[in-house]
Amino acid sequence: MTVYKCKNWTFVPDSQEIIYADGRKAQLPSRLNSCLLSLITSAGKTVSYDELLLKVWGTTHKDASTISSVISEIRKLVGCGNDGQKIIVTLPKRGYRFTQPVEVVDAEVVSEPPKTNQPKSTSTTPELLDKSEAGKETQNGKESTEPSVIAVRTEKSTWKWLVIVLTIIALLLAVNTALNLTENTQVSQSYSDFEVLSHEVGREDEFDVSNDGRWLVYVNKAPNVKPSLVVKELSTGRTQQLVAKDNHYFGSPTFSRDVTQIVFHKQTLDECEVWLADFSSFHLDSNNTRKLTDCGKGGFWSTTAFSKDGNHVYFSRANSLTDPFKVFQLDLRSLFERSITSPASSGRGDYAFSLSPDGKLLAIVRNVLWQESHILVRDTSGNQTEKVAELPYLIDRVAWLSNEELVYCDKNDELWSYELVTKQQTSLAQIGFSCNYPVVAAEQLFAIKKVRIKNAIWTLKKGINDPFTIQPLIESPYYDFNAMFGANDSLYFISDRSGEEKLWQKTVQGFKQHEEVQLPANARELEFSIDTNSLYGLSQKRLFRYDLDLNELEWLSKKKHEVFNFSITDDGQLIFSEGNKEYWTLKSLDLFTLKISALNLNAFSARQSNGQLYFTKFHDKGLWKKDLQTGVITKVFENINIKFNTFWDIWNNEKLIWATDNKFNIFDLNTGHLVSDELTYQGHVGFLKCSSDRLMCTFSFRENDESEIIKFK
Repeated sequence: MTVYKCKNWTFVPDSQEIIYADGRKAQLPSRLNSCLLSLITSAGKTVSYDELLLKVWGTTHKDASTISSVISEIRKLVGCGNDGQKIIVTLPKRGYRFTQPVEVVDAEVVSEPPKTNQPKSTSTTPELLDKSEAGKETQNGKESTEPSVIAVRTEKSTWKWLVIVLTIIALLLAVNTALNLTENTQVSQSYSDFEVLSHEVGREDEFDVSNDGRWLVYVNKAPNVKPSLVVKELSTGRTQQLVAKDNHYFGSPTFSRDVTQIVFHKQTLDECEVWLADFSSFHLDSNNTRKLTDCGKGGFWSTTAFSKDGNHVYFSRANSLTDPFKVFQLDLRSLFERSITSPASSGRGDYAFSLSPDGKLLAIVRNVLWQESHILVRDTSGNQTEKVAELPYLIDRVAWLSNEELVYCDKNDELWSYELVTKQQTSLAQIGFSCNYPVVAAEQLFAIKKVRIKNAIWTLKKGINDPFTIQPLIESPYYDFNAMFGANDSLYFISDRSGEEKLWQKTVQGFKQHEEVQLPANARELEFSIDTNSLYGLSQKRLFRYDLDLNELEWLSKKKHEVFNFSITDDGQLIFSEGNKEYWTLKSLDLFTLKISALNLNAFSARQSNGQLYFTKFHDKGLWKKDLQTGVITKVFENINIKFNTFWDIWNNEKLIWATDNKFNIFDLNTGHLVSDELTYQGHVGFLKCSSDRLMCTFSFRENDESEIIKFK
């Protein structure tokens, strides 16, 4: 039997186990065992996807993502090597490589008795002898009726070590139990397999599954179709629905524990209401619904929940964008309601929550500064609230795997759990697709699987006497986005057509990939400057420059400062806003000297045109301008709904173009009059940029999102 020893563990493929230095053991499923053996026996060499598929699955007719979940599980078991370096590294588009030194040990060592001057015994190994055979061993050539001294000593030694090993294992198990203090420890597992539960066109944004696993309720939103609230019997596929009327839409449905009621939101863009549906007869009927209370301003998303006994409903209320969500508890018997959380005014507030299986704890997701999530746990019988986790990104919902363990999806296609007692976060699976809104019911995990959005680059153009038109510029089955104007009528953009997101260029000769350009991770909001032949962009809220002549990356802002957007002016200035607790300061960076100057403006986004600096504010609607010669600030438009997060730019120094509500709005900057609002689209616009030289704008156009409700297996 051959075993493989690394610094901190030993791998025994024959018994499919890893033995750690502290004595712990981990049993490997067959696929993990075969995969790890293939990697170790080829240590230092790249093992291709096809080779792994053939060795582990016996076929190559599977996607590479099939391997990634197995590799993820193996990495959790073997950990990292020296200095935190990965033991198993990924070679994009090629395969995987085991990087650490491995000692190969032959464990098939034959046990022999100690050498003596006595005649060699012809018996078998002493440990395997029974009493009758032991009595027939010879000492000094004579038969003996007693077991040999060698056999007795070996037996005693073996039992001594066996007792020690068993004692160590028992102690380790006891320590592990004491640390976890939970009856249902969640074992890290792969959720690579799933079943799709919804098959409609469009998005399923919010849903719930009944406690008995029989019913699914969800909201369906599709193009050119009125939103609906759908209840589906999972065993038969039979559906019932409530169709929204007028400008209403539904949201956040939740079953009561006894499946007799459904609480949900009914909203317009202006108002939000909490409604209750009677489902005691398993029939969804608008005549059996009633309004419970108002939930404030419409157009915002939040969740709902029932108490375990069904006598109370939890919901969130916010009256404006600047009013953070607060969680309320409503008594269904008296309709008395009270606020149970009080978030600071530094983000969207407490917008998502779920109740533990025993009904004693409420897990709440708090939006902080619109950029990170804090998970809070509140005792429903008292007033104690504890912050248990801080995540450097936003999540939409948290669910309970047990009374002591939470589960959520992160931004990198990974499922995580959080144990309240040990305060440990554990990766449950690298699932290989974007998911959100996890729900746990009937001991099953459900979620929304986001389907890849088709992305294309479009243009908005206008001749001298022609109207504005929109038309596709780059269409492909790939993820193309972030178009930038280059020299000689070329266009830079980001695409994954090479298997990973890289810089591409569209020229009159065709498409060119810039393989040598190594942009930082998650580079976004890229712009190109012809004057410096450099790309400027954001990564992890930091501003950077990538010199295309030198192929060098340079950071222009510090980690402690947060930058969300910027623009480049015709006179070689980069204008950007730097944020701190929702207060945004406008600054200017000289592209040639890299000197930064404060512009003394509280503004979120800005564009410079024809001697004027146009800008938006973080909370206030509208567009302002500052005359760069006189310093006078005036509000350009009073009654338009342009906000801090609107995609907008200036065309040919005379037209304001901004995208909202599925259409382009075009205004004349000189007169303030609306020029056009007839250019409509079905989908979402991102990264709108205009060029005065080319009399055109480019934008990334995303078709309507698709999503599916899935059950993990």
